[in-house]
Amino acid sequence: MSVAGRDAVFARTLENPKLDALGQVSGLASERRGARTQPRSTRTLQHVISVIAVGLGAYHLYAAIFGTPVALVHRAIHLGGLGLLGYLTLAVASGSRTRRAWLVASAVAALAAPLYLVVAFRDIITRVGAPGTADLAFAATAVLVTLDLARRLHGWALVATAGLFLGYGLFGALVPGLLAHRGYAPADILEFLYTTTEGIFGVPLQVSATYIVVFILFAAFLERSGLARLFHDLAFAVAGTTRGGVAKVAVLSSALMGTINGSALANVTTTGAITIPLMTRNGFAPHYAAAVEATASMGGQIMPPVMGVAAFIMAERLGMPYSRIALAAIVPALLYFLATGVQIHLHAARYRVQPANERVRRVAEILRSDGHLLLPILVLIGLMIAGRSPVFAAVTSIAVSLGLGVAAALAAAARARAGGRRVQFREVLDRRGASPTAIVRAIDAGIRNTIGVAIACAVVGNIVGIVTLTGAGLKLSTAIISLAGGMVMPTLVLTMLACFVLGMGLPTIPTYIITSTMAAPALITLGVDRLAADFFVMYFGVLANLTPPVALAAYAAAGLARASPLRTSLTAIRLSAAGFLVPYIFVYSPIMLGVGFSTVSMLHVVVTAVAGVVALGGALEGYLWREASRLERVLLVAAALTLIVPGLVTDVIGAALLLAAILSSRWRDRRALARASVDNLHESAALQGRHDRRS
Repeated sequence: MSVAGRDAVFARTLENPKLDALGQVSGLASERRGARTQPRSTRTLQHVISVIAVGLGAYHLYAAIFGTPVALVHRAIHLGGLGLLGYLTLAVASGSRTRRAWLVASAVAALAAPLYLVVAFRDIITRVGAPGTADLAFAATAVLVTLDLARRLHGWALVATAGLFLGYGLFGALVPGLLAHRGYAPADILEFLYTTTEGIFGVPLQVSATYIVVFILFAAFLERSGLARLFHDLAFAVAGTTRGGVAKVAVLSSALMGTINGSALANVTTTGAITIPLMTRNGFAPHYAAAVEATASMGGQIMPPVMGVAAFIMAERLGMPYSRIALAAIVPALLYFLATGVQIHLHAARYRVQPANERVRRVAEILRSDGHLLLPILVLIGLMIAGRSPVFAAVTSIAVSLGLGVAAALAAAARARAGGRRVQFREVLDRRGASPTAIVRAIDAGIRNTIGVAIACAVVGNIVGIVTLTGAGLKLSTAIISLAGGMVMPTLVLTMLACFVLGMGLPTIPTYIITSTMAAPALITLGVDRLAADFFVMYFGVLANLTPPVALAAYAAAGLARASPLRTSLTAIRLSAAGFLVPYIFVYSPIMLGVGFSTVSMLHVVVTAVAGVVALGGALEGYLWREASRLERVLLVAAALTLIVPGLVTDVIGAALLLAAILSSRWRDRRALARASVDNLHESAALQGRHDRRS
């Protein structure tokens, strides 16, 4: 495929309906193709949705710049506006009049429940402990509509989990053993979840209303500016012409997209629509191509600075600056992508997959023409390192992005005038995402893409509220520690399994919040660093989206490749094997996260971890310089495990085992080449002899 052809595919991909920030497919940011053929009522409703979305986006940007009102009121406005938009958007997509009427009525309820809190806020405060009938009615409405909208956007997994916890709050007295509690009346639960900042309007929704919405708007502006195309071109320039290059392009482009996106399914759809067909045309099996894309896209959830927006909640939970969380994530994320790249390279070498046969622009050429598009991200990172708030950094970066668009349009106009040509200034401005129309569309898309996040955060607020009310987190931690015999390694394994179960079928944010609330305290009790414990549960909550039976990212990629979802999922687990081991490394060596490190100690941990993931990649692919023997694979597995376990003795043993496997592979490779040379000489001599006899 030529560069022009690839760009055309990429452009069509970006025109498709967007994915919300949790990766759920919806029509929320579509360009509404075929609007003229739709009924007038539908077109009117679409315009109403856009007006509300832009107004809500303007409110959030205003609040980010000038400050928010009372915390509970701000969160209520956030949830009410997005709940209204969520139901109205579903109503537009509905073909049934009855269903549409029901969805519009639900939209009114979704707005009314939080709006009542805004209007009656001061009166509700005076009635704490004695809620009125209206208070309880609106509280029940808030719980029900958020659960219903979550079901429509995210499926049953999140709703079933929330329902289980709500039932636990009501009937805790019937639960046997350690997890039992006295049980709470429905009125007590509704009041706690609705009128305090411990339930629906708790920390998860606060993070959504303050940080996440601004960063999703930031990502929407950057996508309009052309940054996604730049990332794709850079990935092709770096890796496109190497062995198995198109698969490495998927890894690099997903890593780069993860810096602004952090959504696994959005990455799968955006980059996978291009890279999966390229991989299959270049010799990769469909299931392997899909697994590469799923594995790489999941890495966007752990790649700073956005990290699937879970980093904001982690910073709030731990009381740490957001920049500290992002810096701690760098080394583990790079190890994850390095390990995936190593396996891809060895797989391509083993099956003789050739580089992509197409012209690729050089990095210098790309940076000369479009490198300025990276400036907003550099400004964002620089401001956060300098200690400014994430919200300030994001808003400033949006302003920089718009300024670059205006500057690019002015420069294009000046060049055109100098050459005696006409240029449409507005078209260039629109292409760079800085025209009034582009700004409105970016805000519209960003707010629509926030709907799934906000609803998920509200539902998770119910779960966190029940855990707080009943003390279930402490009880579960005690149970895990008791079951593990008070030992760290068994507790880590049990926590990992709990993360897989709790994160099954859930988006990143709910997964992280639930697992950090329920499972991380057990690790902290046993002396694991708080930052390492939270990163541990976040990693395995993210990886739950690759593991069957509910492997969302793997199944989405399999759909693009028309491959077996189960086979894709199992291959993705193998490709992401380092992601299953890296959390154990930073639990035992929190130096990797920047906890109490020196330069020498950090280098030691990083070098041994790199050697370990390389050894693991060779063992899993069964290839170094040639197909590995059974002995070499055993040596590589042993080397990987001993290099990953912290300690000088284990590192020396691991290095020796890795060296032995490498020398064995090289010796067998040279021996095979020598044998092939001798065979060729014998064959040539035999042919020459037959020729001499004939003559």
